[in-house]
Amino acid sequence: MSLSVHNVIYKDLKSLSVELEFTVACCRVEGSELIKLNLGNEDAAAKFHSSATKLLKMMKRDGVIQLFLFENELKSQDKMEAVYLLNKFPFLADIEILSENSIYVKL
Repeated sequence: MSLSVHNVIYKDLKSLSVELEFTVACCRVEGSELIKLNLGNEDAAAKFHSSATKLLKMMKRDGVIQLFLFENELKSQDKMEAVYLLNKFPFLADIEILSENSIYVKL
């Protein structure tokens, strides 16, 4: 169970799309099961959240990824993605400070 951490700088939807697709492809080749994406520029948090959600939903629908979850939703027992990730990757339960600008992507 390997975790790959990547920092993302949000510029616009198109560049985020290219960066996400490239990151997912590279991690798949490396054999990573889980990707953590961290937003580098905090000033674009709202746009990043909506754009990333839109892009990751399309990637999930196309079968490129299995699921995604924002880090601040990890402790939510209402989300099946959170329950799955915590069971599959128990080290995630040890995270004390949950960021709203980080996303976990399961390949």
